[in-house]
Amino acid sequence: MTDSDNRAQYAQSADNQPEMLLAEGLTGYEFSDKILLWSALMHSSAAPLPSQSYERLEFFGDRILALVLSDWLYRAFPDADQGELTTRFHALARKEYLASICTKLGLQQCLIHEKGAANLSERASVQADMIEALIAAIYLDGGLEAAAAFIKAHWQVSEAAPDNVSENPKSALQEWAAAQKLGLPSYKLVGQSGSDHEPNFCIEVSLKGFSPQTGLGRSRKIAEREAAAAFLKTHIRQDKA
Repeated sequence: MTDSDNRAQYAQSADNQPEMLLAEGLTGYEFSDKILLWSALMHSSAAPLPSQSYERLEFFGDRILALVLSDWLYRAFPDADQGELTTRFHALARKEYLASICTKLGLQQCLIHEKGAANLSERASVQADMIEALIAAIYLDGGLEAAAAFIKAHWQVSEAAPDNVSENPKSALQEWAAAQKLGLPSYKLVGQSGSDHEPNFCIEVSLKGFSPQTGLGRSRKIAEREAAAAFLKTHIRQDKA
């Protein structure tokens, strides 16, 4: 089914949805095409068809965010090398940062989902996806200038370079291991608990010659970050002391 077919099928359902009215108030952007906003807020659990959820927009929004951030950082830091620009970019594009923007705006309360799945809106991965979907919806509705204006209004670019250890511990650990010629860190799932909607993962990271460390998180990626951070704190920072 094409986007045009989708539009004809559920245009009436998108009119005056309370979640949409709230989202426009929270973001300060009024959509000409309300269906774009409706799709950006639509979780797959409530979408009549998979193509009608926010997932397509989230895919597109990720790329738009990357373009805007890359252009912004390139112009803002003319003396920065590729490594610094990459570190700055990852700090602003990681899922946890996007989720924090979603919660600051209060946009998570606008998620349209099936009844009985209210906790979905509390998941960082869902919050980050909503922000990326919203960026794409704004782009399609108002163009790149409107999308860039939204991003620059809510992202914070600091003059101080981000701490790669705290912002991206997995990358910091990998770079340190490579410098020490120890090979790549190995991550494995050692435990999982909780429900399908509220899972908890336990990830172990190991590196030859060092005791493994574990991390907990509501997604595997978060747990891997926590494990890498624990490894850095336990082994590498102690070595520097």
